[in-house]
Amino acid sequence: MKKIFSGCLLLLSTFGMAQTFPKAYVDSLTSVALARKSNNPIKLNRDSVLQLLFKASSPADRIGMFYDIVANYDELTPEQSLYYHRLILDSARKNNDKVLEASVLAELGFITSRNGRTADGLKMIYASLEKAEKTGNAQAIGIAYNNLGNCYPQNLELSRKYYELALDFSRKGNDYAFATYNLGSIGRIFEKENKHDSALAYYLEAYERCVDKNLVQALPFLLLSLSSLDTSSNALHYYGQISRFPGTIRNKAMQMRLYGSYANYYLRLKKWIPLFIILHLSIKRHKPQPFRLNSVLWI
Repeated sequence: MKKIFSGCLLLLSTFGMAQTFPKAYVDSLTSVALARKSNNPIKLNRDSVLQLLFKASSPADRIGMFYDIVANYDELTPEQSLYYHRLILDSARKNNDKVLEASVLAELGFITSRNGRTADGLKMIYASLEKAEKTGNAQAIGIAYNNLGNCYPQNLELSRKYYELALDFSRKGNDYAFATYNLGSIGRIFEKENKHDSALAYYLEAYERCVDKNLVQALPFLLLSLSSLDTSSNALHYYGQISRFPGTIRNKAMQMRLYGSYANYYLRLKKWIPLFIILHLSIKRHKPQPFRLNSVLWI
């Protein structure tokens, strides 16, 4: 793996990043990821994980278990996920676990903001950041800054500032998953600004780290982001690879994004029969619904 990664700069200099997308290098990373994939769904007994949550010896382990419960592999309904968010937040407070409390509160703040209560959501995230800073835990601080970045989609400069802070703290806290997410988010901002060289650099670093750490859920999202920068006719090549990732097979939101990419591809080419087939398949899938929060804040 290290040998593959060490060839990155050489490949980019050979192809000229400003002119040519490094398809061969991206394909080599994808081959590594697909070679060790497993399509078997992982069934998580959330109640069992909850019982072990506060027996974990480190804050990083407890944060990881929290995300396993609310987000990983097999999907929850929004109501079920919100139930576990609330339950874990209450348990963190009862156990005086300030690090976990700050992390859960940051996620609830983003959920609140995403559902139209922006001011309330930001209030929760800033409260989580204050709690995290008091603990000095870099991972929790990074999670709070990441969620602040998520709340400003129309303000690219401010969003990038928060993602950069989140990336710095995630690296300090050895949080490989959030470091990868932040790299991808910064790359997406550069892509929106039509700064494709910078976007490619961030996407590529994120994808390298993702493959290196085998972050199954994030792999297809990052490859889809990378594929958007390849201006040649390789779209179907990437989409085929993405469809084979466990993170696509297990994640309906990723499946919907992939269907959308296929549909846009066939629409641009005015290929109506495959477009109809893709649309027919996609409407069979349940679109993820946003959270609806009707109760009081948990600050």
